[in-house]
Amino acid sequence: MIKYKINFLSEYHIGDGFSSGIADNTIIKDGKGRLIIPGHTVKGVIRDALENLLGDYGIAFCNGTLENNGKLCGVNQEGEKCFVCRIFGSPFSEPNFRFTPAIYEEQYRDGIVKATVTDLLQAQFRVSSHNKIDRETGRVAGKHFFTYELGSSAEAFLGEITPLNPSVNNAGIDNCEILLLAALRLVRRIGGRRRKGWGSCLIEIMEPQKWKELINKKLKELLGVKD
Repeated sequence: MIKYKINFLSEYHIGDGFSSGIADNTIIKDGKGRLIIPGHTVKGVIRDALENLLGDYGIAFCNGTLENNGKLCGVNQEGEKCFVCRIFGSPFSEPNFRFTPAIYEEQYRDGIVKATVTDLLQAQFRVSSHNKIDRETGRVAGKHFFTYELGSSAEAFLGEITPLNPSVNNAGIDNCEILLLAALRLVRRIGGRRRKGWGSCLIEIMEPQKWKELINKKLKELLGVKD
């Protein structure tokens, strides 16, 4: 099992696809009104980081589509499944890991359960207003005023990545875990409008405690890096 902590360095927005009150773009919350980071969001940013890592070292992985003669594990990709499909799954194979939603640290989560609605609003997020500038006129474009709920950077989130099938080839799973740890440390932004500076973060690995030793020992060999 991998346990990690997400420390936001800036406000962030992970939308739920709805609007509420004065906010056109509301932030995703759990059933009790507390902010969470969905497992599929964490999974997506780790996958992006892993694909970049593998691409940098020339390690082949399928692109998850058959368009433009793309290779897809389980269909026209010969040999063993690529690392990406082994970790995250594909339309033709099950994933080997489960990504839980990341939630507030225990002591803070216990505190906000007892908080009033006003406290929740003030502690967790604020509403930010934005507009679109017409490049030709340099003025605000018509009907382009909109608002976002932005999550605070004050508190950290805790999440877990757990193996779904520990009985699978141990060597393969170990390699996948090493790559997951490496990719997790490469994640620098989470959520929408990252180019605007939102969602800047650092991820701290809590378990395994000796993750640095694991990466230093096996990652170079796995990526084919020579000293």
